[in-house]
Amino acid sequence: MNKKIKTNIIPENYRIKIEPDLNKMVFRGNETIEAEVTTRTSSIHLDSKDLDIKSVKVFQNEIPVYCRFRQTKDGILLLNLKNRVYGAIRIMIEFSGKNNDKGYGFYVSKYRYKGVDKKILTTHLEPIYARYVFPCFDDPKLKANFELSVEIDQNLDAVSNMPVKSSKDTGGKKKLVQFYRTPVMSTYLLYLGIGEFEKKEVYRGNVAIRVVTTEGKTGLSDLALRYTPTLLDYYERYFGVKYPLKKLDLIAVPDFQAGAMENWGAITFREELLLADDGCSPKTKSRIVETIAHELAHQWFGNLVTMDNWGDIWLNESFATFMSYKAMDYSDKSLFSRDHFLEDRYETARVYDAIENTHPISFKADNPIDILEG
Repeated sequence: MNKKIKTNIIPENYRIKIEPDLNKMVFRGNETIEAEVTTRTSSIHLDSKDLDIKSVKVFQNEIPVYCRFRQTKDGILLLNLKNRVYGAIRIMIEFSGKNNDKGYGFYVSKYRYKGVDKKILTTHLEPIYARYVFPCFDDPKLKANFELSVEIDQNLDAVSNMPVKSSKDTGGKKKLVQFYRTPVMSTYLLYLGIGEFEKKEVYRGNVAIRVVTTEGKTGLSDLALRYTPTLLDYYERYFGVKYPLKKLDLIAVPDFQAGAMENWGAITFREELLLADDGCSPKTKSRIVETIAHELAHQWFGNLVTMDNWGDIWLNESFATFMSYKAMDYSDKSLFSRDHFLEDRYETARVYDAIENTHPISFKADNPIDILEG
């Protein structure tokens, strides 16, 4: 990861179209990246991993710039330009990839409904897995807007960070779903889910709060829908900043290695950390509300304001954990106690800190290995 080369290219907008095939577990895509070159250069490095790059075109002032490209083993898409460029440029890339079953990138999650094996496609891009889905500048400080569209079967639904802008038939039992443009955000916060989803929603002002599940599970969404509006109220008052999006999806994913992920406006959860009926135990209720509160805190602390480097991930996680207990105390005092925080978080942190190979709170993260080990 050559930071000197990477950071003289500032992405401003990604326009991405994805066409997945759930049967073959492959996808193809094309994108247009609008970027600003701050230092004259004839070399551009993007992050791209396990993708087949079909073509790359570069334009400056609508004039094509001759470009050769190659993909390196360490996940860099290297563009060599005939002429040096400076200022506003446009990069157009066609690519394809495969959906994995390993829980990262653009992956398949399986479930069973009425005796039938089924699947959805979902993304998990933190920390550096966006590069497995589309070529990009996969660095948390290199934020941009995203305009995402997907071409899928008519019977499928698509969920992303933003509400659906349009849905149009394209023939052959397909439809093109286009989402509204996102706020400026980091690549790892982009989300795309495709499947036969069910949704249940409530409104808090003009914000639609939805629990998104696979088939037959919306009956377990009431707990989350009851607490989420109150938690949002607390964070808006505490931070003094309104939740900036028009919708907030809480998405239950059948196969999900992480507990939850704070994709902006499209938070993903392991099913048992989101779905429960009213008869669940107090411990289960507390765990679910704490997880929701943690991820909601990230909508401000992490998404709206993001750490400069993955070596400072503690800024994201420790403060979101701390804030989750404050929000729980505000929403329902029966869910929280100071003793619980001390036992569950404080003492656990002390135990981990005492381990000989524990790395510093803030650590050096200059390459993918360092980042993933953080």
